[in-house]
Amino acid sequence: MKPTRYAEEDRERREEDETLNAADSNCYQAEKKLAEHGAKLTPDHKGKVEAALRQVREALSRRDTKAASDRSEELKRLMQEAGSNPSCTDLTAGLRRGPRQRGRGPPKHVW
Repeated sequence: MKPTRYAEEDRERREEDETLNAADSNCYQAEKKLAEHGAKLTPDHKGKVEAALRQVREALSRRDTKAASDRSEELKRLMQEAGSNPSCTDLTAGLRRGPRQRGRGPPKHVW
């Protein structure tokens, strides 16, 4: 009796936690990339990214899953937009290696 009684609540809590964790992870990645490569962004775009970060963090502090998810998607979109700028491709890419060149040492990282 007990497992079925609370199963729906547990499922909803788990989904809520997963949504909030995903939004928090997006914030962490965006903050990390912004700290590393923020100087390559235009001041206007950097301001938009920082505002989106604040909005996601505020939604997380309220445990508002809908707002956190929506704002997190907006943050991802802004980071992808920044990554489409040729001088800022590092913002959306993980650690990538360039082609290995023979006789020139280890592979070069694309930052």
